[in-house]
Amino acid sequence: MASGTGRLSARPARALIIGLASALAGTILLVTGAVDGPERTTWDWRVRTLASPTSATDDIVLVLVDQESLQLMSSENAIDWPWPRSFYGLMLEFLSHSGAASVTLDVILEDGGRFGVDDDQDLLAAAEEYGSAIYGAELLRRGAAGEPPWPAHISRPPIAVEGLDPEASTQRRFAGASFPHPDVVPPNATVAFVNQENDDDGVFRRYRLLSYYGDQAVPSLGLAPLVAGGSATEAGAAPLPLRYERGDVFVGSTRVPLDREGKVLLRYTTPPVAGEGADGASPPHHEWFPAFDVVISGFNLMTGSEPTLDSAAFAGRHVMVGLSASGLLDLRPTPLDPRAPGVSVHATMLDNLLAGEFMREAPPAASVALLLLLAVAVAFAATYARASWVELVLLAGAVALVPLLGIAGYRLGYWIPIVAPVVAVAAAGAAANVANYATEGAEKRFIRGAFSQYLSPAVIAELEADPGKLALGGEKRELSMFFSDIQGFTTLSEGLAPEQLSGFLNHYLTELVTIIQDEGGTIDKFEGDAIIAFWNAPLEIEHHPVHAVRAALDCQRRLKELRPLYLRPVGSVDPQTDAPGVNREIATRIGIHTAEVSVGNFGSRTRFDYTALGDGMNLASRLEGANKTFGTFVMVSQWTRMRVADAFPHRELGRIGVVGRVEPVTVYEPMLPEDAERRSTELATYDAGLRMWYNNRLEEARDLFLSIAEKDTAASKMAAQCDLWLARDTGERITWTGVVTLSEK
Repeated sequence: MASGTGRLSARPARALIIGLASALAGTILLVTGAVDGPERTTWDWRVRTLASPTSATDDIVLVLVDQESLQLMSSENAIDWPWPRSFYGLMLEFLSHSGAASVTLDVILEDGGRFGVDDDQDLLAAAEEYGSAIYGAELLRRGAAGEPPWPAHISRPPIAVEGLDPEASTQRRFAGASFPHPDVVPPNATVAFVNQENDDDGVFRRYRLLSYYGDQAVPSLGLAPLVAGGSATEAGAAPLPLRYERGDVFVGSTRVPLDREGKVLLRYTTPPVAGEGADGASPPHHEWFPAFDVVISGFNLMTGSEPTLDSAAFAGRHVMVGLSASGLLDLRPTPLDPRAPGVSVHATMLDNLLAGEFMREAPPAASVALLLLLAVAVAFAATYARASWVELVLLAGAVALVPLLGIAGYRLGYWIPIVAPVVAVAAAGAAANVANYATEGAEKRFIRGAFSQYLSPAVIAELEADPGKLALGGEKRELSMFFSDIQGFTTLSEGLAPEQLSGFLNHYLTELVTIIQDEGGTIDKFEGDAIIAFWNAPLEIEHHPVHAVRAALDCQRRLKELRPLYLRPVGSVDPQTDAPGVNREIATRIGIHTAEVSVGNFGSRTRFDYTALGDGMNLASRLEGANKTFGTFVMVSQWTRMRVADAFPHRELGRIGVVGRVEPVTVYEPMLPEDAERRSTELATYDAGLRMWYNNRLEEARDLFLSIAEKDTAASKMAAQCDLWLARDTGERITWTGVVTLSEK
């Protein structure tokens, strides 16, 4: 088993290797994007579960061309889609009157309208009068050869970019575009691009703030309200500064975190006021109003009637006009909604900018460090787990901890990966379990096979959990040693058939061994009816003398209960305890001694026993036999008595001379508290007689012993010892020692 000990010392290294290997596997999954799909799914779950309004969500309102607006306009005004451009002019008239901070049109008006130039001019005039209108444009990859010129009829966006290389791989440059038609866009309007890039699964989770058309920086629709002067902090004619620094961008004074592709991870919000979807589309992420109601309110305002909508609902708010009817083909999947109006993505970006509240991906180094920490921790926990259920609980707890960390990260504004760490944690737990079985299973099976006959299941389980507590081979250790023997067993065995004797011994030994093992004792061996046991090996047991004495007293208590059952006729069996009748009164003598001995596996290489050797074992055996001299059934040495202290009542029996020992041994009889109290008078008399005995006042000692001899066998035996010494010549008594010489082994 030397190799087993080597495996024990290698356990930390094995756990570390498993943890590092699992962390490496998780890191590979993380950096290669192999689990990006499942990871995005967990992110969407976090968004749906945890999204809430920001401090700026209420500053944004949507106007949606929903299915109901299309139907009402068709049924009440006989106007089908696409609507006249003047309708957008009516919206601008009403929203300008309401005091809207900005109005963004998430529609592409690249062609002349089907209702003629005058209709287009109505929109142009309304937008020019409002002054903060924002038009959408789609930027295209393909265009004319060379550097594309900026359209003469559109003002360049008032934006000043610093610290950004337009040729950087994180930027997008376009050579073509679908710009608004000259008849609909005034010089004071801001043009912004509408096209955003979805993730590989089609969901819009990220947002690009800036792109280039030729050499001109073009803001996104979500950034344009700030470029157009709609932000109170950035109002004025000066261009909006965008300063790129260390991978992030400062929009004015607001720092916006960017990912490796130069995009913003959107913090999706939920509306502070519940809305209702139409045409199968779910409610958008901000408060919204039907476009029909806004057009009619503008018409009523123009004709001097009362607007349908309350102007206060738009005062000071950024208004974004978009499409939500499914037939208009502008529904986009977001983490919150698989069919969200496209304008809600832009509104979310504007919301984040106004609130200064953003999401960001956890730094790769931090994600790898977290993954490494979890994998190594789980590997060590699983390697050192004492039981399978403990290992299962630890693994389940670690797996559950990862999503909790993901949720906590979301609350703090971070996307902490979940899937790769869960895979690493599960791999670490599984690998540690396999390694435990492969490397320690044999060791545990050895321990169980070697000690199942000696130790209680609880002690074996502790050794299996930590074999380091088992010192293989011999070692010096203090033990409390226990010897027991049935009084008159030879006569008993001669009166029983072999099967009757074996049945009795099996029952008797099972009863006593159960008590010994429950007290943490190790069964050394059986010699016929005799039980040899010890405490404090292979596991260290605090107060082991107390456990040994308690076991002895409990054995005597149990035998007192079984004695009437054993007295039953031979062949009878008690139905409740299965105790066989042997027609004999069973009494057992027990001796206990505490001393340092050699303990370990002794024998040949192929066959050995875990046992204890030394003079202490011999003395414990002698104490069991010394019970005959005093007529007692439990006897302990002075060393055990000293270590037990006041845990049990004791009485001093006397000093005995043991073969092979120069100094006599003082022996004691421990007893249960109730027995000591019941016998207090006779115990006091015995102690007084013993003092007389030690002082060679034998006549007085004999008289005291005889006064209680009928109640106390030990007193009767000591009275006989007094008679033996009194019968000697005076000369012989001069060599008085007060030591009782053992008359039997």
